Amino acid sequence: MQRVSIARLQSGCYVWALTYGHETIHENEDLSPSIEACLAEAAEVVLDEPLIEISYRGVTTGTIPVARLLGDSAAVADWMVAEYAALAQWIPGFDEH
Repeated sequence: MQRVSIARLQSGCYVWALTYGHETIHENEDLSPSIEACLAEAAEVVLDEPLIEISYRGVTTGTIPVARLLGDSAAVADWMVAEYAALAQWIPGFDEH
């Protein structure tokens, strides 16, 4: 299954990669200003498959239909941040990695 992984270097500075299994399909060459921007950029290079895993800061936040990513990357970004924040709220020290 393909996976888009987003890493936060600092606030307003993100990088992302699209992988399929252990193979890197695409990595962004420039820093992206937001999670939404990363997802929109990744949507341009996703493979023709029905599902994609989404990962933020090393945590898989879920598996979604590719059509959802293509249709509304802003909503997917909001959902990812909410999922990550929910985990961070309940696990002491989680957000420090």
